[in-house]
Amino acid sequence: MSQPAEGTHKASDAEHFALGFPYRQSVRIRRDLKHFDLWLQENYKFTIDRPIPLSIIYKDFFLSHIELYPCRTMPGRLISADLQCELSRSGILNAEELSCQKVASIVLSVIRWQHHRFRKINFHSLMSDLIQFYRQLQWVTRDQELTYKSSLKSNRALTIFRRHLAKGPRPERDLAMILLSWGYGFSPSELIQLSLDDIEVDKRPLEWRCRRSEVPVALDHMTATSIFCLMCESLDLMEFEIPWLINRHDGSTWRALTEIEVEVILERHYRYVGALYGFEYYFDPTGYPTPDLLPQEEKQYTKALKRFTKYLYAKPCCTTEDQDNWDDAIRNSSSQRPPNEIGPIDEQLDWDEIIRNSSHD
Repeated sequence: MSQPAEGTHKASDAEHFALGFPYRQSVRIRRDLKHFDLWLQENYKFTIDRPIPLSIIYKDFFLSHIELYPCRTMPGRLISADLQCELSRSGILNAEELSCQKVASIVLSVIRWQHHRFRKINFHSLMSDLIQFYRQLQWVTRDQELTYKSSLKSNRALTIFRRHLAKGPRPERDLAMILLSWGYGFSPSELIQLSLDDIEVDKRPLEWRCRRSEVPVALDHMTATSIFCLMCESLDLMEFEIPWLINRHDGSTWRALTEIEVEVILERHYRYVGALYGFEYYFDPTGYPTPDLLPQEEKQYTKALKRFTKYLYAKPCCTTEDQDNWDDAIRNSSSQRPPNEIGPIDEQLDWDEIIRNSSHD
């Protein structure tokens, strides 16, 4: 994503901007700007002191932080585990998902700063787009119906997931679940029973298979690479004690997901990509629309899968006596994978009023 060259100022510029407000509001705005800046660097590799004219970036921030599906017993904020740890350590994020109103307050702080620093940004067009998005999210996040099932046969939905992968604390697990569900029709009950023993590998010809009801299903190279990364992650995290591929951290232990938990995870990802990219008409904001992975992308997954498969065959494995070799091969190759609390809001956001007032600027 190209950015204008003028956004090359010191990171303290945003803090100086926040100091111009009354004390309580200044503290909140500085916290909001720091929060957004850490998230921005993690996801888009640039800082808040560069222009952010695209509404899709703010929409992504919304969707990453709110509770997309109301299920209090299973947190589902779609930010990476490392970033969530950093935000919590910095005292600017609590353990719960944020409400639409709290996220809107953070976004408003960033837009105020951007409008102050970069006058060339079309403030009114940006706000109009975000207001409409905000209203839609308020309705979507109150809906408790599981709607992902209606898109399981949709090639458009699968295209979006293949083009934009998955995000969240367990992206490799979630991506594997998504690809197996949308691409191969695996049900939640089948997903939760998957284990290392269900994965079959051939070196020549290069083919990975996953057993489904004792019938091997040939996997495309992207799905196979995702499965391999999930195997690495699972073995590292669970210290080889639990065989389930589809699992979650539950207190101090790991356990297999339940069917409803799988459905909730799939629903959250469905709502995320549906809101950000749309299912009615698919488009790629970073380039031209493509029907699926480009040939060069397919080639990259094939190359990666060849390398990973080579590690698995580095030593005799797949037998009971040599199970440690299989585990070691996966764990050793994990480094080769491809790429406290929000304080009280001192203002109730009326986004309609914001749009009306902005017309007088």
